[in-house]
Amino acid sequence: LEEAIRSVSFLEFLQQHWNSYSPWLSKTGEFFQENVLDELMNIEVRCEDCQSHALSTTIFPSGDTDLVADIVSLPLLPISQQTRRYPWGFLGSLGVKMTLDTNDWVECLRKISRLKGIVMSRGRSLASVMHSIYSNIHKACYGDENQILTLRSVLQIGRAHGRTDLR
Repeated sequence: LEEAIRSVSFLEFLQQHWNSYSPWLSKTGEFFQENVLDELMNIEVRCEDCQSHALSTTIFPSGDTDLVADIVSLPLLPISQQTRRYPWGFLGSLGVKMTLDTNDWVECLRKISRLKGIVMSRGRSLASVMHSIYSNIHKACYGDENQILTLRSVLQIGRAHGRTDLR
């Protein structure tokens, strides 16, 4: 619990003081210090999955991530829904993934395919969750050729190994 509170306090401190520190931490900043940025990106934060992760390997929570967080383990930052409306975009410059991409959604499908029994997420049926995941894959790929190629290669890898599921 103490580690989780420190993580929340650390993130809130960054958010409140980013304007003061950004000249040293933004690659376009006047006084950019790469070593300081690297250290900050590697600070371990306790995430919603109860594990510690380097800040640069975490995911900013959103309605989309909330959808699957009960089913699959994701390194979601411990940012409450109430404070998500604050300006957190700066976290992207620290390596935090601000939205899930095609690989993340496919990984969710893989993890769900390994589950036994019916899974509910926040009162939603598995069919509803699956529909949302596929909708998000479509949204991630729409108009983005790189995402389409990524999805295509992931699906071809599975087929090359004689698998019709995503495991």
